[in-house]
Amino acid sequence: MHDTRRHAPFSPTTAAHRAAAPRARALRAIGSTRPVALVERGPELRALNRCLQDVAAGTGALAIVEAPAGHGKSALLDVVERRTRDAGWTVCRTGHAPDDRSCAFGLLRGLLDAAGAAVPEASPPAAIAALPTGGALPPDIDASAVASAVHSFVRTLAEQRSLALIVDDGHHADDASLAVLAALARRAPDLPLLIVIASRPGPASAAADVLGSFAGARGLVALEPGRLSEDASAELVRSWIADATEETCARTHAAAGGDPWLTTELCRQIHRHGPTILDAPVERLRLSRPGRLTIRRRLAELPDDGRRTADALAVLGGEGDHHDLAAIAGLPVQTLGPVHATLEAAGLCDGGWRFVHPLVEAGVLEQIGAADRERLHRAAAQVLLGRNAPERRVAGHFLHAGPAGDGDVSAALRKAATDATADGALVEAASYIERALDERAPGEDRAGLLTELGTLAFHAGLPDVRPRLHEALAATDDDGARVEVLGRLAALQVIDPREDSLELLEEAVASDAPPEVRLAAEIAQLDSLILFPDRGAERARRTLALDPSTIDDDVLRRSVLAHHAWLGAETGDLDAPAVLRLAHAALEGGTLVRHAAHRAAYHLATRVLIAAGDDRGAARAIGRLRAEATECGSPRLAAAAGWYAAELALRRGDLAAAEREATGALDAVQGLNGVSAGVLELLVEALVDRGEHGLATDLLAEHEQLWSGDSGWEIGVRHARARLLLATGDYRAAEDEAHEAGRLRVAQGRPNPAWTGWRATLALALAHQGRFEEAIAVADEEVELARRFGAAHALGRALHARAVSEQDHEARAALARAALDEVPDPGALVRARLQIVLGDALVRWGARVEAREPLRSAFESTDRLGAATDAAEARRILVASGLRPRTSAVSGVASLTPRQRQICDLVAAGRSNRAIAQELFLSIKTVETHLATSYQKLAVSGRRELAGLLDGSAVESDDDALAVA
Repeated sequence: MHDTRRHAPFSPTTAAHRAAAPRARALRAIGSTRPVALVERGPELRALNRCLQDVAAGTGALAIVEAPAGHGKSALLDVVERRTRDAGWTVCRTGHAPDDRSCAFGLLRGLLDAAGAAVPEASPPAAIAALPTGGALPPDIDASAVASAVHSFVRTLAEQRSLALIVDDGHHADDASLAVLAALARRAPDLPLLIVIASRPGPASAAADVLGSFAGARGLVALEPGRLSEDASAELVRSWIADATEETCARTHAAAGGDPWLTTELCRQIHRHGPTILDAPVERLRLSRPGRLTIRRRLAELPDDGRRTADALAVLGGEGDHHDLAAIAGLPVQTLGPVHATLEAAGLCDGGWRFVHPLVEAGVLEQIGAADRERLHRAAAQVLLGRNAPERRVAGHFLHAGPAGDGDVSAALRKAATDATADGALVEAASYIERALDERAPGEDRAGLLTELGTLAFHAGLPDVRPRLHEALAATDDDGARVEVLGRLAALQVIDPREDSLELLEEAVASDAPPEVRLAAEIAQLDSLILFPDRGAERARRTLALDPSTIDDDVLRRSVLAHHAWLGAETGDLDAPAVLRLAHAALEGGTLVRHAAHRAAYHLATRVLIAAGDDRGAARAIGRLRAEATECGSPRLAAAAGWYAAELALRRGDLAAAEREATGALDAVQGLNGVSAGVLELLVEALVDRGEHGLATDLLAEHEQLWSGDSGWEIGVRHARARLLLATGDYRAAEDEAHEAGRLRVAQGRPNPAWTGWRATLALALAHQGRFEEAIAVADEEVELARRFGAAHALGRALHARAVSEQDHEARAALARAALDEVPDPGALVRARLQIVLGDALVRWGARVEAREPLRSAFESTDRLGAATDAAEARRILVASGLRPRTSAVSGVASLTPRQRQICDLVAAGRSNRAIAQELFLSIKTVETHLATSYQKLAVSGRRELAGLLDGSAVESDDDALAVA
């Protein structure tokens, strides 16, 4: 049979075929509708199609499809079966399992059973009916007689209609059956008979040599489907993900090595999780249902030593030394050579001792029972420990093995934790300490382990570890250790206050412990009480009762100084210079920053610097905190530093920096707590000031839990929401929200407008409703409080609200001018808003020329700062004054917010919206909103235009942004 032979159309030649012709249906060419699984299988499909045409012409055809697991052999057989059934042929198909190799005539009986089901009226001869149902070939069976009977029976079937014998997994077939089929192929070339056998190449000891069994058969067509080319892989990927980028296609091809099954499985994973799944660790991978079934079947086909080795390899991490594998699997090392050949033939391993892909490793792991997995992990740990493998590799296995009270295990886990901490892998380190605690080895320093765990958990931002810290406090009598644990508890209280820990701290204060322990507990309790608004008066009383000058311990003395500074700034009872002196005294020498992880003092003093207007001092303190976070590898301290940096940038009017810092901190911080709420407040305010009202609304909706409760940390977010409502024109709702934020702040004991300018926001909401007298009363109170404290930003904000509340244009202009004189540097944005109020009042009063200079300055400032709403207002009034403003100096790519630019860059790199959402921990809706806004700003209609624009993006600006009309 030659590939170049031309064939006549389907025309049965025998009498039997002529009789059956009316029942036959047209034979469609294989490949006319190609399934996705058969990408780049054109040569194989054409060869099989010629075999079908030969049979249709009345002659026999034989095809052997030999390829490794996963190369689409069964898919080719599926097409052959479907086409022949559609054409009305008699089709007999059977498949085999490894055990069938030892069952004489098992394959033959399977085919004959299929024939009996297809043609019930056909009765096989006695020689076939007498075949054994299992076991070896009996000596009284005449194989040649069986072959003759089979030939006769097959001829009878084939003369009625074309016959297809299809064998899957032929490498599991018994030799006796293969010999009969080979004889049949040689003796019946004139029959309309098609024999197609799919087989896997493999070691001779484990699989039948199918191709060798049929050597010499006339017209044998040997097909060897190979690996996919890169173009074919790309075609397959895009059949699943239509908009897949070239990078995604290339990476998928490289990861799968052209293996069709693995490429298809990766396509399923990318379709579900996005391209980032290509970089996911094995613990995040989970095969699709078809993928799991495939791995389960391949494992079931392995001999016992193959399965044990595969399990050991999966537990060892998908790659290992053959000596380690032998020891873990409990096999002689010399047996692993044939075992590896079996695993490679099954498509599980590549040329070395490793799985072909982490997905296969994940699939094998999933098939190991819990008890077996624990046993294997313990064996792996002991083997690796015995040959001095790296501590973290050993400890990783102990994590999956139950405790046994073994001191060596506990020591290995502590060493691994130390190593992981040095690398900044704090979550990993905490898991080792947690496991060491479970081991309960004799003589272990349990209190030390518990305290270490608390430290790691705080830095890593892990879920609550208070029960462990409570246990540590009860487990130690050492005063220093107790002070350390109390500090950890207090640090967690500042982030997420709990009544049980507060009670524990109160017990420590009231105990008969040494004075330094009780003082440490008292300060820790002060840290905790900050987020208990109903106990604000108590905290104030207890703070004032502590005299820093009488405290010898340097850290405790500076902590008390920080609390005095915080209390004075909270209430406004001390002015800005006074609280700044206290805060600087607390921070002097850099002692407190080293305790930032377990005391509130450094954080309190830093925020006092920001509120009181010492921008340079605050920037230095934030920088030190960042350095400490880096040294400790602490995402939680890094998030706190980002929070304070965002607050400082927002007060300065640097909106881009505020949004960038707040976005980074919000991404880093985990859970619902004071840090995430504080960061959310600042991010919403930055978006409001930039005119990104839709994004701010979506952000609040996404994080509703942070502002809709009564935790104490929601107050600032509610005020940010009031500002958003004010900016969008919902003045009555803004009034209600600002009033509620104010009520909560006053109840908290924090009336100073340097923290939350709720009265200014309320006054603006009232003024916009035409309720000027009410607005003036509220604004006057804000001005008085802000002036008493003396922080420029708060006073400038209050004076702005007071000027807006004035109905008379001349008086409003006078108030705005006086405010600019009184507070020359309230922050760039506040100053620009005062200039807009002044310019607007002057234009309305008729002094159009005089209004231009403050308006010009306000326009340039707000435009440069990215405050879109204020810039638009300044531009509108400038037009009314007779000036013609040109296009904004900030446009195009430069007009994007940091988050929008980040998303656009990822889109340009080929990421899908789902993948971007997963990578940035956002909802898909938020990504879509950012993207829609970005398209509008950049005047592009789709992803391709966006990518082209970003490739050559440049910002153009005019030095002269205004021209006289």
